[in-house]
Amino acid sequence: MDEEQLRAYQNRRLCSIVRHAASQVPYYRRLFSELRLRPDDIESAEDLAKLPRLSSATVRQSPALFHADDAARYGPKPARTSGSSGLPLEYCLDRDSNALEFVNYWRHWGWAGYQLGERFAELASVHFLRRPRLDGRISDIQPLYGRLLLNSMMLTRANVGEYAAALMRFRPLYLKGLPSALYHLATLLAAAKTAIAPLRAVFSGGENLTREMRAAIEAAFQCPLLDCYGHMERTACIAQCAEGTYHVLSDYGLLELVDRRPSGEPGIELASGVGTSLYNRAMPLVRYEIGDLIEVFLNPPHCRCGRSFPVVRGVRGRAAAAIITPEGRIESALFALTSLVPGIAFLQFLQQRPDTVEVRVVRNKSSDGSSDLILRRLLREALGSSMVVRIHHVPLEETYADPSGKRPVVVSDVPMVAVGSGAG
Repeated sequence: MDEEQLRAYQNRRLCSIVRHAASQVPYYRRLFSELRLRPDDIESAEDLAKLPRLSSATVRQSPALFHADDAARYGPKPARTSGSSGLPLEYCLDRDSNALEFVNYWRHWGWAGYQLGERFAELASVHFLRRPRLDGRISDIQPLYGRLLLNSMMLTRANVGEYAAALMRFRPLYLKGLPSALYHLATLLAAAKTAIAPLRAVFSGGENLTREMRAAIEAAFQCPLLDCYGHMERTACIAQCAEGTYHVLSDYGLLELVDRRPSGEPGIELASGVGTSLYNRAMPLVRYEIGDLIEVFLNPPHCRCGRSFPVVRGVRGRAAAAIITPEGRIESALFALTSLVPGIAFLQFLQQRPDTVEVRVVRNKSSDGSSDLILRRLLREALGSSMVVRIHHVPLEETYADPSGKRPVVVSDVPMVAVGSGAG
């Protein structure tokens, strides 16, 4: 599609989702009535300014108001945000939205030449935490998907050769992971002077990707890195093409770039991201405040790849924060534990010494005696037996909040030394 066709497609999807929300979703039914608006008053992205923005706090307070009356028609499944930058949010995603998510990543990987069924490796933690039988394992193979899963929680200087051997045996063409996990592996391989067969591409997402990280990862795996930004609520996605350009995937969701202000860099502004669902009818979100800043060109260039998706400079999303274990592990995905332990609303990790971590646990109404047992098992697997873990149950008000009001998952006073020279 050219730019005009793409805008027309996006507007058709927007009109459809707005009509559905106004008739089937209690929150929007009341909102349209109070504002004396008709669904037909919203015909394009420009018309969305007639509606107020939606905060995650509003959704969190009354999630049932955002569930469509006819949600059962769309095969909804419960989901929960990771809580990587604050309190998790519970919501539901329908069948079409889940299919779209798979196809969206399939398309993005295809920009680097990937074809469905080709072998790839993935640095992961949740896969291993959910399966006690894999406790202590560094890898797991899923032949049906052509996927080698590597346990990012176990990676140290001492065992990086085992990871290299697993990659050499499996011979993946692509590699996926959080930027911090990919960087950890890349620097350990470089420090050990261990090389693996070149890959075709590496895919990252979920955290800020720095220039230092990109350079180390691309050097270690001898291929380009294609970054991607999204969020669990699925109202917006930004993906990098092989030319290195970040494109707003405007057929996936509708992203508004609002509250623009100077960035301190010539030709670049900062904007807040506001996203609108184009597919999830079970729980559509309209003008949802994403919470991340987007770097915007004052004069957007045309990308040499020829795609008509809008171009932005990049995203200032969640910065990686990690717990450093005595064995030299770097654990930056601890935010995922909230979704794995029932009865927990929020977890915060405070590390002041290399061998000790305090875990502040905010319980929810469904908490029972099993929650702590599950949490301790997962923490032992994630942090190792030599880490002293002290669990304290506290109200949310007793967790640390930064000056912006966000409650980080990890607060650490332990310096992250050069990864390749860590303990172990």
